[in-house]
Parts: sequence; C-alpha cells; structure tokens
Amino acid sequence: MSGSFNDRTGALDIGDGRIILAVGKKRSGKSVLAKLIFKSYPDDKIVLDIAGDDGPFGDDVHTIKGDVETLPTRWPEYLRNQDNDPMTLRYVPDPGSPTFAEDMDALVGLALTHGLKRRQEGHTGCCLLVHEIG
Repeated sequence: MSGSFNDRTGALDIGDGRIILAVGKKRSGKSVLAKLIFKSYPDDKIVLDIAGDDGPFGDDVHTIKGDVETLPTRWPEYLRNQDNDPMTLRYVPDPGSPTFAEDMDALVGLALTHGLKRRQEGHTGCCLLVHEIG
C-alpha cells in the first residue's frame, strides 16, 4: 500500500487512485482493517456489500437499489444534507439477477467518475469498499 500519515492529524493519507487489498485467513482482521480505512475516509464513500449482511448502516447511509439499467449514473446529490457533509451510499446487488456482474460494474463506474469529479473540485475523491467477494 502506498500512502503516508498526515503530520497534522495523524490520519492515513491515501494517494489518488490507490487500491488497497486485504487478503488473509478467516478472522485475521481483513474486514476490520477495511472498515477502519473506509470509516476514516474524509469524503464521499460507497460500499458494495455483495453478501448483503455487512454495513455500514445508520441514518447517514443511503441505500441505493437497482440494476445496470436503473442505478444512478451520476452521484445522487439530492440525498446530501444541508451542511454539504460527505455522503455514504450502500448497494447490495441481487445475485440472482442476470446482470449481476454488470450491476456491480455500474456501481464501480459511479464511484470512479464521482471520485474524479470530486478531485477536480478540490475534494479528496470517493472511496469504494467492495466487501465480501467469495
């Protein structure tokens, strides 16, 4: 993993476009590490919850539904609160859908295009957590 710790805040500063992959045996802390990094990310976030049983959950998490034809192609700004705080979206794909892989690809595309737009606006970007594959 490439990155550094911010001297001022002590937060992990992950460079643009970085991919963090956690692999290991069961119960070795992969999910804990991924969720800590995800939770500490200072800008917009999306979690692709493939198994459908993982967070984040809460009032500040917006669950989006649909398939490749109906998922948003642009960030749903209308869901953002009045204070313009970072947003968290959560998507659980339907494994029985004939477009299961395409549905997940559409969400990854949303994260990538939104992240690029945010960076161009001077923000950090968009963090995508793909959780529980296989």
